[in-house]
Amino acid sequence: MMEREFKDKHTYEIFLNYLGVSYAMINDYKIAFTHVKQASQIHYNNVCSNRIEVCDVYSNLGDICMKFLAEIHQQQQRYQSEK
Repeated sequence: MMEREFKDKHTYEIFLNYLGVSYAMINDYKIAFTHVKQASQIHYNNVCSNRIEVCDVYSNLGDICMKFLAEIHQQQQRYQSEK
């Protein structure tokens, strides 16, 4: 639905990247990952790879994955300490 609002794939990719970063800032890493991953897929399929935005998308994807893994690790530690 949102994709129709944008005139090209590049603009939509940037939107998804920033949307994912916004969700990461409120610690919702699952949704953040979904949006940034979709941005990276759009980039991979449609946008040329010599744009600087590719670095931004993949950097954000890596940051979100690391935070997501840290969150999972903390949950596992809490679960182990409750046993």
